[in-house]
Amino acid sequence: METLPNWRELVAIGRVARAQGRKGEVAVNSLTDFPNRFQKLARVFTDDDSGQVFALPVEWVREQGGRPVFKFRGISGIGEAERLSGRELRILESELEPLPEGSHYHFRVRGCGVWDRRRGYLGIVEEILSTGGTDVLVVRDPGSAHSEELLIPFCQEICKSVDTQRGRVDVEVPEGLVALNAN
Repeated sequence: METLPNWRELVAIGRVARAQGRKGEVAVNSLTDFPNRFQKLARVFTDDDSGQVFALPVEWVREQGGRPVFKFRGISGIGEAERLSGRELRILESELEPLPEGSHYHFRVRGCGVWDRRRGYLGIVEEILSTGGTDVLVVRDPGSAHSEELLIPFCQEICKSVDTQRGRVDVEVPEGLVALNAN
């Protein structure tokens, strides 16, 4: 019997939107930049109302209306499929697609400390906003009494190095950006 992974060690790749049809299929909202990954999956993980992780063996996946539709083994009716609505679908970190040099998975950057080469410690990456253009780091210093969020473009011109193994992002924030964030 397979040992089930810890929920926090899994990576979200989609969220079940709704049941699709009457035979147990579900439409999924993708949370990945690699939608081709869905065709390769043998199983995904989700959790139940009590937080218990369980595996869903993938029978097949097809695309409909720009989103993946999954059929899981053991889910055969609309009622069973509806119970999956809203559930995150996750995979093992070892199953992630490799990224090009200089690219980073957002979940690995979240929680990293941010240091400016002139100002020192700025805070921790709480979130990364995908803007459709350059992503933006949302940085907050949890040790500060007036922890304002600082928005830093996540680009090579500003983010000089990202070391997710050490949990560190080194930046050179342009003059005026900190003041602009304060307004």
